[in-house]
Amino acid sequence: MIYVLVNNDYQLTDALENLGQDHVFYIAVSHRLDEKDFSDRVGANGIYLNAPNGSFQSIIWPFGFGVSIKCVSGVLGKVSKDDVLVFYTEYEKLNHWIVNYFKRRGGGVYLLEDGGFATYVQCGIEIQRNKDVNFSLAVRNWMYSWLYGMRYSLEYRLEGKRFGRVDDRLIDAIMVYRNTESNRDIEMIQVRSPKAGRVGYGQKYYANDCDVAVYLNQEIYFSYTNWADYFNYLNKALSYILCRHGCVMFRFHPREGFGARIKIKNWIQSLGMEGVRFEDSASEAESIYANSSIGAVYSHSSSASFSAEQMGLKSYFMFGLDSKLSGSRVFKAFMFSSGVNMKREHEGVYRLESKVSSSISVAELLRSYRNDESCSLP
Repeated sequence: MIYVLVNNDYQLTDALENLGQDHVFYIAVSHRLDEKDFSDRVGANGIYLNAPNGSFQSIIWPFGFGVSIKCVSGVLGKVSKDDVLVFYTEYEKLNHWIVNYFKRRGGGVYLLEDGGFATYVQCGIEIQRNKDVNFSLAVRNWMYSWLYGMRYSLEYRLEGKRFGRVDDRLIDAIMVYRNTESNRDIEMIQVRSPKAGRVGYGQKYYANDCDVAVYLNQEIYFSYTNWADYFNYLNKALSYILCRHGCVMFRFHPREGFGARIKIKNWIQSLGMEGVRFEDSASEAESIYANSSIGAVYSHSSSASFSAEQMGLKSYFMFGLDSKLSGSRVFKAFMFSSGVNMKREHEGVYRLESKVSSSISVAELLRSYRNDESCSLP
């Protein structure tokens, strides 16, 4: 049996496109995943759980972690060496317990690229335990090990943000959609993206000289910086783009809330940037790329920029304009691991030139690793 562990809408969509529903059981530990939508899409082949709120926030939370574990263990009771777990992220603590559970029973465990940035940072960063694991985190790590047998689960802090990592020994391989560098002791395998079959993917047919650019916004003001530094960066970014294009389609991230969108719109309008148009659609960014009037795609560090490059559009990262983050360990790790040649077009602006050449799908890879030719995966 193939078990797939997902935490949000993107991961569920990607998993269904890669593996379908036959002989696959889906486990949702939900962060941004609607229960009804999950049920409609996987039917009886899944279980939905809310993520244990605060699992990376409160020192007392380990004592309440058992409620979620009891729900999951009841479903996974029959896991054996013939089963495989595919998961997307190490940022959810309950994911760590599920990975530990599978390995204790001899199952295979594979980490599949989570859109790009999150996976690449974890692959590129080298943890310095004496610096990145302080006393309180050391206590938490010990508590999870003692209470729940999670000896191979680590929490660490990097530049003020808390991260989680599963020990490399628990992951059989990391599946990525492009050539990727890694500092981890885990086999890296390039697989074919489910987007590879779509019209335009991997082709170079756009004119690239059009006057309209797309800017993909991200919630960095909630995670890596503050509002003042974000606006300082955004002013530089939009000014740079408007000097080269007559119009910028400013696309909000689907997760951005109404209040944040209004705040950003008002700030941009206060600067008199008349060439900026706002895009509030919740659809995938790739749907915009089909518009042949678009000449280039810009972002701070959005993983959607990768697919833009692969669909023939000039695509740029602009995180170098962010003076606070450009020299951080997080973004240095991202640049090292992403597998993308970044050609500097301007101080702080990099053009992406990636290579996606794998012909093996996720389903084919899992069949070969588990030697299960009878599996009816797509």
